[in-house]
Amino acid sequence: MNTVFSFTADGDLHVALTAHGKQFIHDHLSQRPQWTDAELFLELIDDQLMDGWYVVPTQQIRIQPQSVLLTRQVRYDEQGRITFVGAVYWYPYAELEPYVDALQNKGGLLFKRGYQGDPIQLKMITG
Repeated sequence: MNTVFSFTADGDLHVALTAHGKQFIHDHLSQRPQWTDAELFLELIDDQLMDGWYVVPTQQIRIQPQSVLLTRQVRYDEQGRITFVGAVYWYPYAELEPYVDALQNKGGLLFKRGYQGDPIQLKMITG
């Protein structure tokens, strides 16, 4: 496992880098230099995504946040459109400090807890 997810007392999501994750970053930065920071981050958290976490597809909620949006709960209608999103977590410093840099320098990231409910109102968490 490359990362470990845990919750803070305030309900935010802490993403910690494991020793395996450090090696993963090293290997992928040299083998796949064309990958974006977000692409590498999503590969890093792939185990979490297979264990019940979801990336909120921003093209369905009509916003372009600077951060990857994570949630544990999302519902879709029969046409595949999002109808409900649980608590959403976002990294407010994505433009200032890329995911991979923060993970390497600090050993973890803090994703702030945002809005829960109707996907149209997710705009509230990204400004």
